[in-house]
Amino acid sequence: MSLTQALFLGLIQGLTEFLPISSSGHLAIFQNFFGLKQPNLFFDVAVHCGTLLAILIVLRQEVFSLVKGSLCFLIYTLRGQKGNIGDHDKVMAKLAGLIAVGLIPTALLGFFLRDVVEYLFNSTGAVGIMLLITGTILWITKAAGEGHKDTSNVSILDAIIIGFVQGLSVFPGISRSGSTIAFGLFRKLKKSIAIRFSFLLSIPAILGAMALEWENPLLQEGELLNVILGTLTAALVGYICLKILIRIVQKGHLYFFSPYCLVLGSVTIILSLIFK
Repeated sequence: MSLTQALFLGLIQGLTEFLPISSSGHLAIFQNFFGLKQPNLFFDVAVHCGTLLAILIVLRQEVFSLVKGSLCFLIYTLRGQKGNIGDHDKVMAKLAGLIAVGLIPTALLGFFLRDVVEYLFNSTGAVGIMLLITGTILWITKAAGEGHKDTSNVSILDAIIIGFVQGLSVFPGISRSGSTIAFGLFRKLKKSIAIRFSFLLSIPAILGAMALEWENPLLQEGELLNVILGTLTAALVGYICLKILIRIVQKGHLYFFSPYCLVLGSVTIILSLIFK
């Protein structure tokens, strides 16, 4: 893999992982229409580490509070001293539990849909349809209204629904970030909570996907520098895109990305019929 390819793939990963336009959909389109080869496994895992790093940096306070709250809840519960747990720690421990609940449908769908996803990656028409679905979901957020649920009001049903939607995002063309944030808004979560819950839920999901991909990945000789630069590119671009997305969602403008997905989906379907 050349340096140019590594930087390009890192750029694409950083852009599409966070902006609600489907990274898997773009990868499928590039592979089928432009002959882009699937990056080697080591590079693929590395750039996912880059985007994961971006999430951890942007949401570092939330991640720290989740870990601290969970540990405090566990320690004081084991000691029989639940009364000593602070209110904030209780809320964050509950949120950690909800994330765990949300991961159940994500994991189940990811496991049972593996073969279907592999087929869809080779069907550009199907990818186009999924992009149309993403575009439609994003457009509907325009009418979602103002949510009222903060961190303490997120319910088990909210977590299950958002986790289920995250599981469906294994389909190439369904944006994970777009669909999970959208359904958070539909469930009347506050905008800031919807986007944070979406990306906190994505952390263990990304780690799980990386673990499944990690089957003795080999680094070819002379590619270490390219992998490092590609990973740093994914992390930097991902950081910028995530900060931008947070601002866009908080302003209620998630639907801005809808026309892009609708146009790309339509063009993809038309091209798939022409070059069938």
